[in-house]
Amino acid sequence: MKPDAKKDDPNPGCPNIYLFNGAMKNVIWKGELAGIISLETIKEKKGLYALGPVEYLSGGLRIIVGRSYVSKAISDSSMAVQETFQVKAPVLVSANQLDWHSEDFIPEIRTIQNLEELTEGASVDFERPFAFKLIGLVDTAEIHIQNLPEVRKLCFPEEASRGQTNYIIGNSELETVGFFSADHKDFFTHHDPNFHRHLITEDR
Repeated sequence: MKPDAKKDDPNPGCPNIYLFNGAMKNVIWKGELAGIISLETIKEKKGLYALGPVEYLSGGLRIIVGRSYVSKAISDSSMAVQETFQVKAPVLVSANQLDWHSEDFIPEIRTIQNLEELTEGASVDFERPFAFKLIGLVDTAEIHIQNLPEVRKLCFPEEASRGQTNYIIGNSELETVGFFSADHKDFFTHHDPNFHRHLITEDR
């Protein structure tokens, strides 16, 4: 979670640390798939966390403590995760997060709604948007990697999920990195939940 936001602090949390490049709605509704930000240009930032798709929706990326992991679908049952900054994204949300407010949770999270309620309840005093991490053991989780066939333009929004590959993660230690906001739908969150998050297992 984000650092403690004290109510008597005129500038709570860490304001203005977020970098929004592009917008999800431009990717989905306008078909702007080309990469507009090179991760090479931000890799020197301290405490960097970021999420976004690989250009042309050919994979997913997340930066965790300044290390960039790019996932690609290989088949219906296998994927590859490479540590590299040699990639571009059409939309990216990032934060330079050096300090964290930590809290232990023991609830069972079974749905996205469970996770959103947990995040919402634990952050009532935080300035928004904020970055968050959730670390723990998962019994089973369904994830996906964008794997759009080689196209340069979308004609309909539904085409963005064409080729999306789903996987089941079982009995693993994992880390979920996300960004929470109720005011950035279609910018860096989807139209439904108030956060966008990417998962990575402990062994990366």
